[in-house]
Amino acid sequence: MIRCLSICFLLIPGLLSPCLGSESDPPSTKNDPAVEARELVGQFMKAMQRRNLDDIMALVDVPWCHDMKTTIYDRKELEVDFSRLLEKHRDRPSIHFEVRPAYPYQDIREKLSETERKDLDKVMRPTDHVVLVYVKNPSPTAKAEQEVVVLFVRHRQGECKIVGLKNRDDR
Repeated sequence: MIRCLSICFLLIPGLLSPCLGSESDPPSTKNDPAVEARELVGQFMKAMQRRNLDDIMALVDVPWCHDMKTTIYDRKELEVDFSRLLEKHRDRPSIHFEVRPAYPYQDIREKLSETERKDLDKVMRPTDHVVLVYVKNPSPTAKAEQEVVVLFVRHRQGECKIVGLKNRDDR
């Protein structure tokens, strides 16, 4: 009997430790919308590096806000636009990028012009996220060493998709 109890005391902590966690375990980021937004943007940028249209289209959705000037409602039209973009840059060297923190749309919404807010409100809710990406420009003829791309990430029913992007003018 004592032997059986000894074995149980040895086994129980090992069985329970995944449930209990420990002080050294990092906090869970599962279901953190800001983390999900950053991860999605990282996947999108890698798909752009590989110039893989199918992977890109799996990560985006319509309505799509492009440069806060145009809203695309047709998925096929968006696919054609990405196809043209990839073709235009097919001979360009691979890009290097850094995904920056995600910000709730509600935190930056009031800083936008009325026109920009109107366009983005078509695709974003206050709880959606805006993610900045610093792209190092590999071309020696480029205007700037790096450019900033802003991506708009929508969260709906447990899924997030990129629903727009804008190249920032101020560097």
